[in-house]
Amino acid sequence: LSNSAILAAQSLLGLLADKKFFEVNGGELILPRLFEFSTNALVHSQDIRLNVTVGLRMKEVILYVLGILCGLILRSQEYTAKMKALFEEYIIPEFKNVQGPLKYRLCWLIGIYSCLNFENHDDILTITDGLYNSLCEEALPVRVKAGISLDAIFENEQAQIFIKPYLDKILLSYIGLIDTIDNEKLTMACEGIITKFADYIYPFAVDLVKYLTESFYKADQEAIQSGDATEIHEKEAIAGGFLSSILRIFNDNIPKETAKELEKILLPTLLYIFKNENSNNIDLGLRLLNLLLSYTEEIIEDLWGFFFFINYLILGYSDE
Repeated sequence: LSNSAILAAQSLLGLLADKKFFEVNGGELILPRLFEFSTNALVHSQDIRLNVTVGLRMKEVILYVLGILCGLILRSQEYTAKMKALFEEYIIPEFKNVQGPLKYRLCWLIGIYSCLNFENHDDILTITDGLYNSLCEEALPVRVKAGISLDAIFENEQAQIFIKPYLDKILLSYIGLIDTIDNEKLTMACEGIITKFADYIYPFAVDLVKYLTESFYKADQEAIQSGDATEIHEKEAIAGGFLSSILRIFNDNIPKETAKELEKILLPTLLYIFKNENSNNIDLGLRLLNLLLSYTEEIIEDLWGFFFFINYLILGYSDE
C-alpha cells in the first residue's frame, strides 16, 4: 500500500475509536466480534469469516489494529482483561519465535500495552528478554521499536531486576542506535533508562558521558545550521535532552574518581555552552557546573574561569 492509503486507514481507525462507532445493525457491538476474530486468527491461524488459514501479514495487521484501538480497549475492564489474556495466550509465547515484520509489530504492541499488569514471572522474563535480544541483534526497524518499548516495560520492577546484568550492553546498543538514526522517542527512552538505573551505570559512566557530549555537540550544531524553525526547536530539544541525561548520571553516590574523569570531559562542553550567550542550554550548563563543583575539593584554574562568566550573567540580566 502507498503511504497515503496507510495514513487514510489509520485516520479511519482513529475516527472509529474516537466516535465510539462500534455498533452495527440492531446495536450489535463490533468489539466482541473483533476479539473473537483476532483470537482465532492469532492463536489458531484461522480466519473464521472465510474459513481459511491466516498468514503472517494478516496477523501483523490484526496486531496493528489492536494497537491503534488501545485507548478504547483500556477504557473497559472487560476488554483490558481480554487483551491481557491474548498477550498470555499468543503474543508473549510468539515473541520468542517470530522474526521480521511480525517481530517489529510485537515490539511495538508490547510498548503500547506496557501498562498491563503482568504478574507471571515467566511472562515478564520472556518480554524483557525478547526486547533485549531484539534491541541487540535484530534489523534496525525492530531494534528501534524494541528500544522504545524496553524503557516502557521497565516500569515493572521485576523487569528491571532481570535486565540489570545486561545494562552495559543495553546502553551501548542505545548509543549505537541514536548515532545511526535520529528518533526522538528513542532518545527519550535512553534518557528514561539512564534515570531508572542511575545508581548502576558508574562502571561505564565515562564512556556514556563521552558519547552524550559528542551527541550534544552534533545536535546543537545541526540546530545552529538549520534554517527551519521547527527543526531548530526539535534539535535544540534533543541537545538539551543529552545534557539532561548527563545530569541524571550524577548523584550523591558517584565515586570521586569517576567525577574527576567526567570533569575533564565536561569542562570543554560547558565552555562551549557559555560562550554562546543565546544558548537555550545555559540553565542546564549552570546546573552541571554546580554538580561538578560539588565534587571538587580544590577549584582548579579551568573552573575559576567560569566565575567571570557567572558574574557577567548576573550583571547582564540586572535591571539597573
